[in-house]
Amino acid sequence: MEVLTNLSNSIGDSNATHILTGKTTLVTGGGRGIGATISKTLAKRGANVVVNYFNNEGSANEIVSQIKTIKESDPLVGNTIGVKADVTDAECVSSMMDKIKDTFDHVDIMVNNAMTGLYFLKPFLELKWEDFYERFYDEIKAAYEITRATLPSIIKHNYGKIVYIATGSAKYPNPPGAIAFGTAKAGLVAFAKYIAQEYGRNGMSKYCVTSIGTTRFVINDRKGK
Repeated sequence: MEVLTNLSNSIGDSNATHILTGKTTLVTGGGRGIGATISKTLAKRGANVVVNYFNNEGSANEIVSQIKTIKESDPLVGNTIGVKADVTDAECVSSMMDKIKDTFDHVDIMVNNAMTGLYFLKPFLELKWEDFYERFYDEIKAAYEITRATLPSIIKHNYGKIVYIATGSAKYPNPPGAIAFGTAKAGLVAFAKYIAQEYGRNGMSKYCVTSIGTTRFVINDRKGK
């Protein structure tokens, strides 16, 4: 994993045990793949974890169950719930935030991880504009909606983290045929940088993390850094 900003503390580090106690995290697409690993790792570090999902309820419920099982042997592990929501839909996101508020009050850490839309490999001349547009729209719309939903609370509490999961395809043209996907992720990287520029003085650390076939996840938990 290549980190695009200077992140100093890995939450996978054994020395970082329970450093997130009392914090609430939202992981979009948190029931599968790297999202599932992030969800479990954050919980082990003491954070309450909201496992967001859209289509894969079974996978999300399994991760929630695993976290609860881990908590049985370690009471300092965070609590968890699974919440269904299409993160590209403003109404669905708003409903999810209401559920989070009822359970955990507010979100301190948001991980924008959900894989929205379809992943496909096609040479440029075989792409229809609709294919290209849909891939880009889904990626940026999800980041837009979930960021707008979590920023107000982060600003209010003068503390928070926003992590955007990108990909090496955002920087390098690989694999061949990933032009729609890579362009969308490059847009996400730019989006993350602008959010950091606008709100970095509100006690929030905003990072864009690129995932390249690994589940190592790092976060700086120093307030205001």
